[in-house]
Amino acid sequence: MAKVYTFPAKSTQKVGRTLEYCLGKAGIRSIGYMGVFNKEIFTNPRYKWIYYVLEWVLDNDEIDFINSIPKPVIPASSFVKFLSRNYRYPAVLHEVPIDFLNANTRRVDKKYDFMAVTYSLVRKTPYLTIKFANRTKHKGVILGDFSICNRINNPNVKCIPFGVNSEEDVKELYASSRTFVFLSGNEGFGLPPLEATYMGLPTIAYPMIPYLEWHLKDSFTIPDKYLEIRGVYQHGTLHPVVLPKKGYEDEILRFVEDMINHSPDNNTVTSVDYVRKNLTYCHEYGKLIDILLSNGIR
Repeated sequence: MAKVYTFPAKSTQKVGRTLEYCLGKAGIRSIGYMGVFNKEIFTNPRYKWIYYVLEWVLDNDEIDFINSIPKPVIPASSFVKFLSRNYRYPAVLHEVPIDFLNANTRRVDKKYDFMAVTYSLVRKTPYLTIKFANRTKHKGVILGDFSICNRINNPNVKCIPFGVNSEEDVKELYASSRTFVFLSGNEGFGLPPLEATYMGLPTIAYPMIPYLEWHLKDSFTIPDKYLEIRGVYQHGTLHPVVLPKKGYEDEILRFVEDMINHSPDNNTVTSVDYVRKNLTYCHEYGKLIDILLSNGIR
């Protein structure tokens, strides 16, 4: 059976299990690693290949390191490829995790106007989701960490801490919602909007990469005129982050409030179709499998 070791985050582990499923179908048994940039892990001979995410700017030595490793080191998006200047291998996008695809959920009513996901990292701009949640008139549900939930005091908005829900529960939350709100300014990839798109939900999001690598700009994309890209330091590393321009936070919050419950437009529908056809059940990961096989990894 294929084995993929991962960075210890729930989303990354979901990606790892999906890779194991797809590699197993292709008959590949070599051990690999899926996670964030880490020199020590990447050079560990135990791992015959690497599939990685990255949200920060690498220095020249780190870029040289990426390009000098003899094993396949495959970026998880074109954004990751750009940040690391990985010239050797094409980007392979994440797929909708197999755990999520296979989760059974009962037929439910659309009891929430919106669902949102955020986390207490600077690059994910959680303060704006909190600000929106506390002033919205819509009924919604948010998945966040405890520090997020403790700051939401709007009776219309339910906040559920991460880690207490099964995939079935989470999938049911998507199915119970009309719109998805994702105000993160920087992602290595970002599974939540991918899962939301698979579920057919319009996603209100910044026009950031790598989100726009697989989702067309639509009427739910927050307009560029409200935003700018700035360098933000998080844990000592520099992240390029989409942020509100000074004085435009209220404009963004009004945009989010106004777009909730709107019907999907043509670009939304096209993006949903693309995700369902191309980013599920090993279609995209077939590219990763081809890279491994062409490098003699089985």
